[in-house]
Amino acid sequence: AQNQKTSFNLVKWAAVACLLLLPVFYFNSPSAVQATPIATIAKSIGTKKFTTHSQVFSGDFTLEKGYTELTLTNGVRLTLEAPIKLDFKNPDLIHLYKGNLVANVPEQAIGFTVLTPSSEIIDLGTEFAVGVSDTGASEVHVMQGEVKARPLKEQKFVNLYKDDARAFSAEQQMSIIESDPMRF
Repeated sequence: AQNQKTSFNLVKWAAVACLLLLPVFYFNSPSAVQATPIATIAKSIGTKKFTTHSQVFSGDFTLEKGYTELTLTNGVRLTLEAPIKLDFKNPDLIHLYKGNLVANVPEQAIGFTVLTPSSEIIDLGTEFAVGVSDTGASEVHVMQGEVKARPLKEQKFVNLYKDDARAFSAEQQMSIIESDPMRF
């Protein structure tokens, strides 16, 4: 009987110790760490949704009207034109689901990537524009420098330079189009 009582007391104290240590593990776990901003709003025109200097965190981002300019923590400057829907995965990767953006990528952020429903665009030090229609078709227009692009289902990238442009159908077929950076 004494051994059972001692065993019960050990179990009881172990349970109490676990309960006391639970907050230590929770507050030190990665999921409990406060989110880190990945961008800052530089300017918003025609929308009251964002104010200058407000922070943007990873995740979904939508803009129903107007324009917003923001700077990612890696130095990439984005101009977003509404209506737009995207997902900031991290400062080096965004998923653009619909809308238009212009990216100005400094040297330290080479490799910045934009994924669309129909294409993948990787910066190689440049300024470029990407547009995605409601159907998922996309276009890329290179204004300066170089990018590499491909339909999502393809393995091979095509290098594009200043004044080059490509269209990607919803079926992920790539075609050469005339560059029209004024569209953005």
